[in-house]
Amino acid sequence: MKWSFIKNVLGEMKIPRFIMYCVTSVKSNVHWKGSQNEYFKPKRGLKEDDPMSPYLFVLYLGKKNA
Repeated sequence: MKWSFIKNVLGEMKIPRFIMYCVTSVKSNVHWKGSQNEYFKPKRGLKEDDPMSPYLFVLYLGKKNA
């Protein structure tokens, strides 16, 4: 799911902008061979364990089926 799609759906539904900030401000890192790499910011998509993911998927399915 592209962030541009999420942003458009949230805008159409008049949902506050800070929700999009919560999606796009995430930083992640990876442990590789026993050491932790630097943090990076994803450029699209949702993290699987993000507590907002289920709600955003519901919006996605509602928009897709509309």
